[in-house]
Formats: sequence, C-alpha cells, structure tokens
Amino acid sequence: MLIDIRTLIRQTDTTLDLDLVFPPEAFQLLREELWIKLPVSFVGQLHHTADGELNLTGTLKATVEGMCVRCLEPVTLSLETEVNEIFLPEKAALAAIVAAAALGDTDFAEPYAYNGRSLDIEQALRDNLIPQLPEQPVCRADCSGLCPVCGADLDQNPCECQVEAAGKDSPFADLKILL
Repeated sequence: MLIDIRTLIRQTDTTLDLDLVFPPEAFQLLREELWIKLPVSFVGQLHHTADGELNLTGTLKATVEGMCVRCLEPVTLSLETEVNEIFLPEKAALAAIVAAAALGDTDFAEPYAYNGRSLDIEQALRDNLIPQLPEQPVCRADCSGLCPVCGADLDQNPCECQVEAAGKDSPFADLKILL
C-alpha cells in the first residue's frame, strides 16, 4: 500500500495519522503451517523529522491460523506488535548501504527508503509481524498431542497403547523408519 507523503515532507516536524487495513494476501508468511485469512490492521503515525527521516510508529494486529504441531487441531492466534521503523530518503539509504559495505559490517540491516512522493510500508510491517509468529504453533501449552503408536488424541481419549510395542500394525510404523 502506497502512502502519498508529498504534503508530509514539505515541512519538518509534521505527522500523518494512519489507520490502515491490509488484505491478508499482502502478508504472505511463506510457511505452510500458518496463514492469515483476516485483514491485518495498523494504527499509528508517520512523523517527518528535521533530518529528513520518516519515523513509522504504531500497533500492528493480525490473526494467524494454523494447525497445532502436537494434535493437528486448528489454532487461531491473535498477534499484536509495536512498530517503530525509520525510513530514509533513497540517497541517504543508499549511502548507508555503501558505507556499511565499505566497513565490512555483516550485521548491517538495510534501511527502508522512500523516494519523496510515496512510501510503501508493507515490507516494514511484514518484517515486524514475522518474528512474532510461533516456531511451532500449539492449541494450548499443555496439549498432549497424538499417541505415536495408534494416533489417538491423548487430550480427548487416553489410549491403552504401549509406546515400546509399536509394531507393523501401527499407522505410524513407517514413520519410524524415516526417523
């Protein structure tokens, strides 16, 4: 989503209030087990500083759906994160990249840039959302998962299987070969 910043950057120390809603497809997570089906919202401000920087601050909210890695039940997670990002004019951003490369700075994070007419904040918001995603989503912290022998959901029906007795009759016997 492009934001017209021409009026914002005409004068320093000005602020633009933002209340934006993005379609779910704008935030591709690139993870098979998690997806966004509802719109993502951002409420915040874009502030033009005397240095020519644009400071983006606010709150990003998203609802993420997936499957519990223990029991394979659906999981819905509400995520909320504070955003605080700086956008530099294109020339200043390029100069920062060149300077970091000349110094051999391997930990350098490439700055976000703007061109003086419009600002695309989707990448910055995506970069703030992705670290909030769980590595392994679970329906609840004490989920017992599935029995490795018979596949029963151990939270709903404790099974009588003996894990040591996993044999060829188990629906998961072929998986043991792969592990």
